[in-house]
Amino acid sequence: EKALPLLQQAIELHYEIGDASSVASLDSQNQFALTLINVGDYEKAEALLNELVVQAERVSEEPSLTVNVWNNLGLALDGVGKSTLAEQAFLKSAEIGKRSLKASHPDRYLPINNLGFFYYHEQKYELAERYLNEAWRGSQAVNGESNPRTLISLNNYAMVLNGNGKYQEAKPLLEKAKEISLRENGAEH
Repeated sequence: EKALPLLQQAIELHYEIGDASSVASLDSQNQFALTLINVGDYEKAEALLNELVVQAERVSEEPSLTVNVWNNLGLALDGVGKSTLAEQAFLKSAEIGKRSLKASHPDRYLPINNLGFFYYHEQKYELAERYLNEAWRGSQAVNGESNPRTLISLNNYAMVLNGNGKYQEAKPLLEKAKEISLRENGAEH
């Protein structure tokens, strides 16, 4: 919550200097919306992100911004219980990422992870398993096995396997995630 006033100031500065539609301004607004999501103000985030989607799609030189705005819109829509629209936003984010970002881009696999996690919560376990496996393997290849995004994807994938009754497959993955996390972050994390 402490970040909200600072992000709001950054956005206001972009407006004051006349570059409210620049990539930097749109990114600041997207970060503001994500912070709103993190503090549970989904309605306000949804309204802002619906505006940002239109603007971000005009900024074709930065597809990762568009991917992240659509992804965050999916999070906001899911937060207000609009499951069908959330699924569409997550699918759009993943599709833009696959089409516009190189396989080696670190942002490419985050929306795939979030789509898989969305399907998990919607109890669409086969879809969840497929997308989370893709997100984990892609993130591992791009970011390395100890990257936080990779660990999140690995943990999510293993939890879905476990939830699907695939305990023998899930157990070594959960142990691997725990071992890497302890190695990288220590026992106190």
